[in-house]
This record gives sequence, C-alpha cells and structure tokens, in this order.
Amino acid sequence: MKRFLLGTLATLGVLLFAFVFEGGNPLNFILPSPLIITFGMPFFAVLAVWDFKTWGRAWADAFAAQTDPARRQASERLWEFWEKLCYLAGIVGFIAGLTIIFASAKPDWSIQDFGKYFSVGLISPLLGLCFAIVGRILRYRVTTRGN
Repeated sequence: MKRFLLGTLATLGVLLFAFVFEGGNPLNFILPSPLIITFGMPFFAVLAVWDFKTWGRAWADAFAAQTDPARRQASERLWEFWEKLCYLAGIVGFIAGLTIIFASAKPDWSIQDFGKYFSVGLISPLLGLCFAIVGRILRYRVTTRGN
C-alpha cells in the first residue's frame, strides 16, 4: 500500500512540478467541473455494472494476494473498465469544456482569451489520463499479486 501511494503521488508530483515549472497555475488541477466529470463519470459507471462490495474487493485484491482466480479476474475486469472509462471521461470533459467556451464566447474576445480558456479545458483529458494510470497500476497489481 505504501509503495502504491508513494509511487502514485510521485507520478502525479512529477506532472505537477513540470506544469508549475513552465508557469502553469496548479490550482487548475482542482477545478470542480473537470474533477467531477473525470472521476464521477467512471465511478458511477463502474457502480452501474458492479456493486460496492465488488468495488471494495477490487481495492482489496490490488493490495493483497488473491488466490481465487475468478475473484482476481473480476477485479482485473473492473480496473480495466475503470481505466477505459477514465480515458473517455477526459474526452467528454474536454468536449463539454469546449461547448461552454464557444457558447459563452463574446465578439470582443481576443486569441489570448480563447487560449486561456482552451488551456483550462485541457485539464479534463489530463485528469482522465491520471485516473486511468491509477486504474492501470491497480489492475497490474491485481494481476501480479495472484501469481
């Protein structure tokens, strides 16, 4: 568990460091709408297929060896589903952001205004990729801990 947390935090920390190093605003990563879309959509989609008990077992299987191959396979499928949905949620968040940007565009906006809003709109795909990486790590942990 400790290695997973440290590795995941270090992975995200590298991204955040590079972002800030190049002059980005780190507060953009905690904007509510991109977070809600990129985490909430996959979360509720997983719960539409599996129940909370299976979700909990998938977490447990990622951190402890599971000898039951059927349970391990179910956890692998859940994390694979989560990963794919995170990619899709990032795209959905980006499209939703573009829709809002273009719908609220004013005639006097400059290219700098569009650039600023467009760059914030790219946070959703970035968060989606980060959550997908976590899903891939957890799926791999389930796979390797059972062998």
